[in-house]
Amino acid sequence: RASVSLLDEFRASGGKGRSWDLAAIEGHVVAFAQDQHGSRFIQQRLEQSSGHGAGKGNSQVSKSSGARAGEETELVFLEVLPRAHELIVDVFGNYVVQKLFEHGTEEHRAVLLSLLGGHAVRLAMQMYGCRVIQRALEVVDPVLLVPLIKEYSGAVLECVHDQNGNHVIQKCVEVMSAPRRFQGQGGGDEDMSEHIQFILDAFKGQVKALSAHPYGCRVIQRVLEHCTKRHKDAVLDELLGLDQDQRSQNEGPATESGENENCEDNNPPAFQEPSLEPTQEASQELAGGQEGALGGATGCGASSRRASPRVSPRVSPRAASVDVALIKDQYGNYVIQHVIQYGRAGDREAVVARVRRDLFSFAQHKFASNVVEKCLQFGGPAVRSSMIDEMLTVGPPGTAQAGGQYPEGQWSNLMVMIKDQYANYVIQKVIDLADERQLGLLTAQLRDQMASVKKCAYGKHIVLRLERAAGVKLDQMGSYNGTQPAPHHANAQGSMMAGSMAGSMAGSSMAGLHAPPPQGSNVVVQPYDEPLERSSAYRARTPARARDSARDSTRDTGDVMRG
Repeated sequence: RASVSLLDEFRASGGKGRSWDLAAIEGHVVAFAQDQHGSRFIQQRLEQSSGHGAGKGNSQVSKSSGARAGEETELVFLEVLPRAHELIVDVFGNYVVQKLFEHGTEEHRAVLLSLLGGHAVRLAMQMYGCRVIQRALEVVDPVLLVPLIKEYSGAVLECVHDQNGNHVIQKCVEVMSAPRRFQGQGGGDEDMSEHIQFILDAFKGQVKALSAHPYGCRVIQRVLEHCTKRHKDAVLDELLGLDQDQRSQNEGPATESGENENCEDNNPPAFQEPSLEPTQEASQELAGGQEGALGGATGCGASSRRASPRVSPRVSPRAASVDVALIKDQYGNYVIQHVIQYGRAGDREAVVARVRRDLFSFAQHKFASNVVEKCLQFGGPAVRSSMIDEMLTVGPPGTAQAGGQYPEGQWSNLMVMIKDQYANYVIQKVIDLADERQLGLLTAQLRDQMASVKKCAYGKHIVLRLERAAGVKLDQMGSYNGTQPAPHHANAQGSMMAGSMAGSMAGSSMAGLHAPPPQGSNVVVQPYDEPLERSSAYRARTPARARDSARDSTRDTGDVMRG
């Protein structure tokens, strides 16, 4: 009752009206820790005791006040210790335990860590206990963490499939993959990754299944981001289905500067251009004109439209082994993106080559379009240039379309993508990455089709993005002089995507390059006044990302003041 009375007084006063410090709540710390306002008060005082969160007025803290702060921390620790297991799983109390891990002494951390022993799996799968485990993994010396981490042996997959436990396994991978820095004379690093070998062993034969799992995909991503080369290679080999011969092709550095044992590859090497010799399948497509562009319908939302037929590059056995289902999966696509960004050079080349074979199909897919953007970003300058050129390609007059013809004009890959609810994001990435020549081509095509673009909700964002990149309004941009990509023909030689036709566009009008929609066609006009991030189109494209962010904000040990 005394605790309740003191807590009520604290709530009523708002922490003001008297000298409220940790000494003032001695004997009532647990009651305060289990209250929303009391828990926040204790957290703030513990931060100040360790020198964190102090304002300008606290810069001249005396030695005596510092000693007092240490006494306050000790006071909280001694009262929390007998009921630590209760507070660890409490909605507000868990934050106080986290603060003791973060701002307590080494002795405090060691004692609290010992309390977690024997309960690691149960706490990892508890909503609040998983946060305390993660905080301990972040602040305690990795050598002392080994016994705790070993408790997950035999329960790895159980934790990975759990909405709370997966965060703990992610943190284990992250913390134990980083080399431990020795303190004092001599310095040096110690490889701690051997202590999570059992986690990688549990993934054998399960990598693809985990990549398509809402929680498992996160753990695989952390492996690709943080693990040593040995552990990362094992996951990549299984993910891409590589045999022994194909694995040997991946030996060597993943970056031009070389990859060390704990490499986190953020600078991909130049991409090796795949063979673009027309395949029999591609020749049949071109001869039959089966794959069309704008079709008979125009305007936004015409989902039946597909981009132009093209010469498909011959895909190597390694590229053919890339799982298309993962590229299109709502969770697996994030793992494939990590392969592009963090994988070995050969892995990156295989994925990019497979994506290029069905570039427009993937660009118009809800999840695969994310992978196309990553290919543009990390595929290397040569591949990025040729991919963008293909997106800017226009076809010859009279090209047969799916559902109709434009006898007076030509098909345009760019316009198909701009009017697609997912491919338009790819074009926005193109604007960010294109060179000056490609931006000129893009500007010319947009200006020629401005009436159609302005009617399209997605087109407005493309125009705004382009104007932001150029620094001027689209109608104020001058005519473009330069080269344009060569149109696709069945007998074209070499790389049709990278090829270009020299010539000046200054004296010629691009009118007629894209004919207006046939009379009588239904133009779908979608008004769009709300910001992009609030639009239904944006939300429809990124539900998985939004859910991931929401889960991470409640599961990860971020701001411990959330209580």
